[in-house]
Amino acid sequence: MNRRIVSVVVALFVAVIAHSQGVYWESATSGGALGDRVISSQSYYMPHKFKTTTMDMGNVLIVRLDTKMIYQIDPNEKTYSETTFDEWEAQMKAMGQKMDAQMDDLRKKMEEMPEEQRKMMEQMMGAQMAGKKGKDAKLEVKKTGESKKIAGFGCTKYSVTSDGKETIALWTTKDLKGYDAMRKDMEEFTSRVVTSDLQGMKSYAEAIKKVDGFPMQTDMQGGIKVEVTKVERKDVAANEFEVPGGYTKVPPKTMDKKDSDEE
Repeated sequence: MNRRIVSVVVALFVAVIAHSQGVYWESATSGGALGDRVISSQSYYMPHKFKTTTMDMGNVLIVRLDTKMIYQIDPNEKTYSETTFDEWEAQMKAMGQKMDAQMDDLRKKMEEMPEEQRKMMEQMMGAQMAGKKGKDAKLEVKKTGESKKIAGFGCTKYSVTSDGKETIALWTTKDLKGYDAMRKDMEEFTSRVVTSDLQGMKSYAEAIKKVDGFPMQTDMQGGIKVEVTKVERKDVAANEFEVPGGYTKVPPKTMDKKDSDEE
């Protein structure tokens, strides 16, 4: 399972799409481990179809609910891989089990560390250190009284807390009308691809269903911020959701393969 796909999935299930015909939006991801780097992405939606392009990372992700397929495209290499929803579910479950084991091992080692060093590690790891405790934690979603404008849209803040501590803040707008018609697509998508509670993803996906409106800004633990800089309703051409002609099919990269390639 590719780390880039997982990050895009998190972004997609957070976004409750906002129009019955189609929508296009641009966003910027910054903060946390990115340092001064800002990653820009462009996303497209038509009923039963999603696409996110992150050229900074050489990655295009297409999700087809109509065919139950996920395509990852590399424009630089002119290659693509495909994964069925069933295969994704199996990979997510396997990855979740592996990461749980790794985090359990890390926690045992941290118990032997001096208190100052342990606290520093916990701060660095952020939400990842929640582990199994995070899955059992009580998640609550609260609409706050805070408001502001983002990219010209009036937004209201929703706070997602875990055992009383804010872990995600979402600024959403209801100025884009008709998003209720699209909730079914997003709920189907998240129910299929976020079956594992890897790092609490399933629990958060369920909690975020209570958030009303299109998310213009998402602040996550660790200082990561995803902000929509432009959004517009429009029809999107059908070929945006197809693999370009002339691209070579390659096997999907697993998490282990990705990690070994980066070492």
